[in-house]
Amino acid sequence: MTPSNASPFQHIVIAAHPQVPEALAEGHKVAAFLKRHGVEAYAGLLYEDELRQRVEEGRADLLIAL
Repeated sequence: MTPSNASPFQHIVIAAHPQVPEALAEGHKVAAFLKRHGVEAYAGLLYEDELRQRVEEGRADLLIAL
């Protein structure tokens, strides 16, 4: 049983669109916030190999697209 304040999502990937200039910077801000709250988070560009690999391998409970 998880504590009532624990997030059901513990592995979050934030995908930034490469043609939206501020998307990656905002993605890094979101990831930093999540990490401060004990959630594993990764931010990268939508077509980045590391990001795609995390998703394909099932290492993401949630994908946020910016």
